[in-house]
Amino acid sequence: MNYVLAVFRSRTQVLEFTDYMKAGGVDCKVINTPTEAHVGCGICAAFPYRYLAYARTVVKYYSLFSLTGFYSYSTERGRTAVMKLI
Repeated sequence: MNYVLAVFRSRTQVLEFTDYMKAGGVDCKVINTPTEAHVGCGICAAFPYRYLAYARTVVKYYSLFSLTGFYSYSTERGRTAVMKLI
């Protein structure tokens, strides 16, 4: 399954974002940021790709300014692929 990672520079904002997403009924969890992303505070939020538009709305509405970006995240045959989304 493909996930989206919301990578922030602030751990506090990762946790806030996760709480807002869960309050909206999204299966969102905090995970360690994959080293392939090369950014962030060490943790990030992961959620299913179909909620990307909602996640963008959450970031704008709550002014989560430390967001460095959204990244697609997938694993296949033991390999991790991380790519920044526009």
